[in-house]
Amino acid sequence: MNGDDRRQTLISATVEVMLEKGFARATTRDVAARLGIGRGLIHHYFDSWDALQHAAFAAVADHAQQDAEEALKDLQGRPALDALLAMMVADPGDAHWRLVADAWDDAQSDATLARIQCGISQWWREQLRERLGGLGLDRTAAHDAAWRLMALADGLSANVLLAESEIDRSDAVRLLQTSATIELAASHQHR
Repeated sequence: MNGDDRRQTLISATVEVMLEKGFARATTRDVAARLGIGRGLIHHYFDSWDALQHAAFAAVADHAQQDAEEALKDLQGRPALDALLAMMVADPGDAHWRLVADAWDDAQSDATLARIQCGISQWWREQLRERLGGLGLDRTAAHDAAWRLMALADGLSANVLLAESEIDRSDAVRLLQTSATIELAASHQHR
């Protein structure tokens, strides 16, 4: 196996372990055991456990973005916006969402992880801004609405992921889509 393939294998195994154990609870020992290798091999390809964790987390984000692009490629107008908004609300059954929420705490004290998290948020906000602009909002209004909708999606997702949440995912998606309708109407009234 060449170096790039070995790095990718290590990243994939780390993603699997983090999905099972959580971002903060996964260890190099877990990854080494999963692959049947010594921990020294991991450090041959990654300078530190943090570097491998960051690469794995970035891979999860990249995969989610690719899935979103694929799901949205044939949609236009309001259906595209509604589909995007639905993708932005956590699915409690999807371990990837729990991983993103779990990593959020660590990003408060890990500058590299914070940059990855900010990049994720920026990508989703840009997707929102483009679709809102396509529905008639000017650049500034679309930018501001994207921030408000992203904040709402984050808050709703955090609540949906709670063990005994008072809101389920379908209601959260409906609230987010209703908020988008309000954003669009308010912007059109100010013209």
